[in-house]
Amino acid sequence: MPEDMEKQDKKARLQVIRTIVGNCPIENQEELAVELEKAGFSTTQTMLSRDLKQLRISKVRTRSGKSVYALPGVVYFDPARVWDNANCCAPVMAVYCSTI
Repeated sequence: MPEDMEKQDKKARLQVIRTIVGNCPIENQEELAVELEKAGFSTTQTMLSRDLKQLRISKVRTRSGKSVYALPGVVYFDPARVWDNANCCAPVMAVYCSTI
């Protein structure tokens, strides 16, 4: 893959990760990889670790005590703004598809 396409793919993947983490209660990298796959991105655990580090995404607690990924600056994940996991990727695809 040409370098320019790799950079575009990474930029798009990072944007989709931001959208997923901002809208879905993702507890681990495996769940994130599944959501990325639904959005059309295949990834590896190493790639996800680097992306999460670059985006400064960390884990926060929910009211129920679960630990989920959150965007920088978020100290508490509000489940009231979340879709159920089965439909989590639908809004992500709407955002992603509107950018291409």
